[in-house]
Amino acid sequence: MQRLHAAGGSSARTTSTFRTSAAAGALVALSIGVTACRDVSARDRPDATLVVGVIAPAYASGESAARGARLGAEEAARTGALLGHAIEVHHKRADGAAQTLHHAARLIEQGAHAIVGGFDEGSCAALDSLAHAHDVVFLNVGCRADALRSGTSAATFHIEASDSMYLAAIALTRSTGGGAPVLWDPTLVRYGAAQLNQRFVRRFGEPADAAAWAAWMALKLLFESANARDVPPRATLAARLRHENAEFDGHKGDALRFATGTQQLRQPLFAPATAPNAGAIRADHVVETVTDDERAALRRAFADSAPLLVVTNEGSADVSIVHVERGEILATLRFADRPRGVQASADGRMVWVALSDDAPTQAGDGDAIVEISLLDGSIRRRYQAGSDPEQFAVTPDGRLLVAANEDAGTATIITLDHGASSSNAARATVTVGIEPEGVAASPDGRWAYVTAETSNTVTVIDLQSATVVASFLVDERPRAVAFAPDGARAYVSNEISGTLTVIDAMRHEPMHTVLLANGRARPVGLLVSPDSRHVYVANGHANSVSVVDTHTLREVALIAVGRRPWGLALSPDGRRLFTANGGSGDVSVIDVGSRAVTARIAVGDRPWGVAVTR
Repeated sequence: MQRLHAAGGSSARTTSTFRTSAAAGALVALSIGVTACRDVSARDRPDATLVVGVIAPAYASGESAARGARLGAEEAARTGALLGHAIEVHHKRADGAAQTLHHAARLIEQGAHAIVGGFDEGSCAALDSLAHAHDVVFLNVGCRADALRSGTSAATFHIEASDSMYLAAIALTRSTGGGAPVLWDPTLVRYGAAQLNQRFVRRFGEPADAAAWAAWMALKLLFESANARDVPPRATLAARLRHENAEFDGHKGDALRFATGTQQLRQPLFAPATAPNAGAIRADHVVETVTDDERAALRRAFADSAPLLVVTNEGSADVSIVHVERGEILATLRFADRPRGVQASADGRMVWVALSDDAPTQAGDGDAIVEISLLDGSIRRRYQAGSDPEQFAVTPDGRLLVAANEDAGTATIITLDHGASSSNAARATVTVGIEPEGVAASPDGRWAYVTAETSNTVTVIDLQSATVVASFLVDERPRAVAFAPDGARAYVSNEISGTLTVIDAMRHEPMHTVLLANGRARPVGLLVSPDSRHVYVANGHANSVSVVDTHTLREVALIAVGRRPWGLALSPDGRRLFTANGGSGDVSVIDVGSRAVTARIAVGDRPWGVAVTR
């Protein structure tokens, strides 16, 4: 379905986005009942635990919210296990304001730091008063009344949208023909929404609705705020939620913040429609072989030592092999599964490509890393790489491959087979953060860094022992990660925050944050120049590439490229930069010296990743 472009909304496959004016209520927000930590400095103690009470009625929306809160708590606990933090959640059922108030008061007496709830005006008003009296936070997840936004205390925060916001969104649907606006819909697919919906279905056997999303978001907000990095250590939880640096990823494509005054969560609303049929799961995962003419063209290019681009096209499920100098596609390999991540071997003789099938919740025959010979376009080996591999890294010595399994929350370590036979054996599977995506191996082959989009973490894996040795938080929705060639630093792109995190790779901890494109960036792919002096970051829907000076840690240039650049590649001599532009179906060729686009090469549908040889 179409997504409406209201106040700068971006396109989506199955939903419409609405934004109301500030006067209408500071965009969309949901109100969840949460009792805030009176002194979050207690989180500094190793045994400190964030305690949350969830109070919901027994009818449908309350049951749905309880499930969302349960998933949020489970995911917070998993993230906490990586970071040394803990969360404890108590669920209570209540019928009406009196029971709600009774349960909330009891939970506060027992040390709850937060209460999530609010499904009628009476309960919301009672919880607001209680939160104010006890200096705790209340997150409202179910009440829409405008009066609650203007008359509540500083302890109350709203996740559910207000009546005026829904009315403003309805006015937009009349002009576009969309459905009734909702906070969340099972057909949402972009910005991690599909993965969240899949996790919810896998956990509870049914899709998430607005109430489930709101309660899930409430637990996420609380846990991230209680463990925030960029706020004073003794700030209360309420102060952390409203802090000027506080922004949150709700899998809606925007950085979500609470509005000053109303404490309404600013976020998009959606107009749902019938989702397109995703199609049956395909059993045939065999690649269509290249033609004799294509094979001959590849051999001529290889004999001439011509540099080649290898581009994975997610939309058309194929891989383009391109002659860089002529801008000509020499061969196209067609798959039954989605190709995304791609890496070239050091000698330029082969590439590895990550494939994912249409069953993202389980490892299938289509989930694999395939090794493609650039001499003739043949598939030499196929490695089973766990469920839904997306990005991966190959160690500099070519011995190990580490793949991120997005829906499983794991990383699969594979020993690459350099013999004549295929290999399907994974060396190890390591638990990492939630929705892992980016992977990088350190120049010495000792470490692998794995980013996780939903937990906002980077997990450090010791590749010698295949164990996790550290985890740390970065900004919202970390996507790609890359080491500097000298190994001293690593860099992470944070899509929702629009930032680049600079990491001390010797100590495995963040050291600096760089704002990209004046906050307009949606950074995804990145890489570091061969001399370690610059970082190049693809800014997604900002249609640009940021150039960051690693000495000053400042953005020094912004290069306009094709639509929605994703993957990046740099020629071995560092003189040419290539961007895979998913929205325009091409690759931009950039002269690094002049920082100008010198050519655009048309490839397949929705190019995702790009690698360059020689």
